[in-house]
Amino acid sequence: MGEDKQALNVCQYCGKPTYLPFRCPYCGGIFCEEHRLPEAHNCPSLRERRYVPHYSEVHVDYTVRSKGGKGFEYIVYIVLIAALVEFIFWAMEKRLISWRDLGLLTKALADKVKKGQRPDVVVGIARGGLIPAMVIADRLRVPLDIINIKSYKALGVKGALKVYDVMYEDITDKSVLIVDDVADSGETFLFVSEHMLKKGARAVMLASIFMKPWSKVKPNYYVEETAEWIVFPWELGEFEMLDKEELLL
Repeated sequence: MGEDKQALNVCQYCGKPTYLPFRCPYCGGIFCEEHRLPEAHNCPSLRERRYVPHYSEVHVDYTVRSKGGKGFEYIVYIVLIAALVEFIFWAMEKRLISWRDLGLLTKALADKVKKGQRPDVVVGIARGGLIPAMVIADRLRVPLDIINIKSYKALGVKGALKVYDVMYEDITDKSVLIVDDVADSGETFLFVSEHMLKKGARAVMLASIFMKPWSKVKPNYYVEETAEWIVFPWELGEFEMLDKEELLL
């Protein structure tokens, strides 16, 4: 008799008896498992009330995609790469260049330039190339100018190169010696060289104190090739190494 009472629950949509009835929270009707969801039994309340499904009835796609089609995974990848680069930077042993070392290295670079082809103008790339450029221009008795290039967004992370040209000298049909502290990737040298040629330079030469083995360009003049991370005296604050200042005297 009890079994017959249980079977009295009939799905109001398909008419089949059900032993596991579901009551719709919106229209109040009784439905079988197949038609328990409001959209499955064409619930009249769907147009009037918003249906919020139970968490067990929802499949969630956690992948977030941008308009360009690049997924959230790509953003995470970039963040991880940046974190890895910063970790490598802080883990790397750094070579501190004292003011005395800088003077000796700059003199050595100037001596190399003096033995080569004499430029008409020396252009220092701010900020690292300013000191060696001033020394070289002084030793050669040629005009000095500067150019400002921005590329690093953060430690070890490079952005698009931008030139802030504050040059005063007319370099039309002149040979230009571009000076920087380090030829790292070589991108800055290539960028500035192209800029000088567009401004009318007849020829371009390159000079740097250090050159990295992976540089895309080999300067005409350089003092030392090294894979070390070089820290110059004017970079102690940037690299949070102010406690080393007394070592650079």
